[in-house]
Amino acid sequence: KHLFDNRYGTGQSTLDGIMHATNILIGGKTVTVGGYGFCGKGIAMRMKGMGANVIVTEVDPVKAVEAYMDGFRVMHMREALKSSDMAVTVTGMKNVISYEDMKTAKRGIILSNSGHFNNEIDTASLSEKSTEKRMARDNVMFYKLDNGNEIYLISEGRLVNLASGQGHPVEIMDMSFAIQALTAEYLVK
Repeated sequence: KHLFDNRYGTGQSTLDGIMHATNILIGGKTVTVGGYGFCGKGIAMRMKGMGANVIVTEVDPVKAVEAYMDGFRVMHMREALKSSDMAVTVTGMKNVISYEDMKTAKRGIILSNSGHFNNEIDTASLSEKSTEKRMARDNVMFYKLDNGNEIYLISEGRLVNLASGQGHPVEIMDMSFAIQALTAEYLVK
């Protein structure tokens, strides 16, 4: 499942959600992908394929080397966000992008999450400490931080491929369900 659903399904559906929510051109943008597991690899590949300059952040040193060997720049999150137009988290971990990271991020950065839960971006601190919050467009909120920096957040930090997109392509879902059915059949035998 992870070879196709996570890598190709999440990769494509994440871009679909981001592009649907923002209507921005990916080519030429600097994009940080937080995490280089199967989902992160898929997102990084798709972003690169659309002409983005991709930075990967990864705490596992082996996966970080893999990202580097795949042709991506590898940095710590705070450093990567300083030059990024957009960032996507996909780690399954809490507060991958902290409020302190947001304060030093590039002005106008677009943040989104495609990980397991809606806690990869510190949205609680973002809402609590921002001096201004307004809807920029459907599924995109604008925040002015207490230090004057400006952030755009897609789908309130929820899974962008589901909250702003249409989820995985049907062919990927067919493969995932077929694998599940075959697994159930195998267990019964």
